[in-house]
Amino acid sequence: MLLIDEIIEDYSFRKDIVSQIEHIEDIEMSEHDSAFLCGLIKKFAPKKILEVGVAAGGTTAIILKCLEENGEPYQMYSVDINSFYYRKPHEKCGYLAEEAIKKLNHGTHKFLFGTGIASHLDDIGNEIDFVILDTAHSLPGEILDFLVIFPFLSTGAVVCLHDIALTQYKVYAEHSYCTAMLLSAVSGDKMINMDSLENDEYSYPNIGAFRLTDETKRNLANLLMALTLRWQYFPSSWEMDNYYKMIRRYYDKQLCTMFDKAVKMNAKRIINSKFKDLCTFPPNTRVLVYGAGVVGRSLLGLIKYVDNVELVGCVDKNYKSIGFVDGIEVQSADEIDISAFDYIIVAIVKEKIATEVVDYLQGIGVARERIKLIG
Repeated sequence: MLLIDEIIEDYSFRKDIVSQIEHIEDIEMSEHDSAFLCGLIKKFAPKKILEVGVAAGGTTAIILKCLEENGEPYQMYSVDINSFYYRKPHEKCGYLAEEAIKKLNHGTHKFLFGTGIASHLDDIGNEIDFVILDTAHSLPGEILDFLVIFPFLSTGAVVCLHDIALTQYKVYAEHSYCTAMLLSAVSGDKMINMDSLENDEYSYPNIGAFRLTDETKRNLANLLMALTLRWQYFPSSWEMDNYYKMIRRYYDKQLCTMFDKAVKMNAKRIINSKFKDLCTFPPNTRVLVYGAGVVGRSLLGLIKYVDNVELVGCVDKNYKSIGFVDGIEVQSADEIDISAFDYIIVAIVKEKIATEVVDYLQGIGVARERIKLIG
């Protein structure tokens, strides 16, 4: 059910907060988007609020101001996979909300930074009645986040989705349609104000919401099917383990199978595009990864989904400062046991460094045909 113009937008809370914020440019919701969100909060008066995607914290401050004005007890949790604001790495996530947090009288607030939402849900607990999803915007993004949050939601909970029109209005956001896809595919009472005038001649809003109904749970397979579309990024191995844990705990065998297929097909596609040799190895091939930088970390996160490969370890010359990557202890490159692997993948982009590594490996007795470069 689509409710047109159902939410009465409230602009007052943003205006009040903005007057207190020095770095107003860091508030990532527009005035209209904030007003829609505040209208939802005034209408439904939530008691347990979950914000996923914090960035600078401007929206956090606005939500807290609105909740305080409601005058009812509440708990709010704000989660971000990052610890520092992505646009200003010297600033902590949520820094714009610091003053608002100091003035709380009716409720409590807690920041949870550094890991994704799946790792925090057991601590946050059940009966969440209001969610704001504003994270990656590209697949698997908010669809995957909603699936792990869903079992913790109360009956009739409201989920607000930001940037539902981002892919149309921003040239750089070609793949940023995840929240729009979630709002389209989910079953529930959907809320969107079609009289928005802020974007262009189509007057299509960049924010919407839905309220859970009995149909939401019955039709969750639609969201699992959406995850079979192409992912634009792949969560780290540790994050994927947390997602898997939640999916397996709360969903039936059929939905778990759908999720597993979506993960594996996307992992294999990404591997084919970046590490194509992996998919051509014979069964039970033992692979050692050389390099624990950006490329190596990506490979380590994907390799477990390749059925024909057994990962035997990772080495890097900077192993002491790196420590562990996704639960794998990085070893010294000076202690390679050439009998412990069938192939070694040099996960290094810079050609000069990769060539030096190949020369080193051949120098310690690794045959050239056992050394594979990325690409």
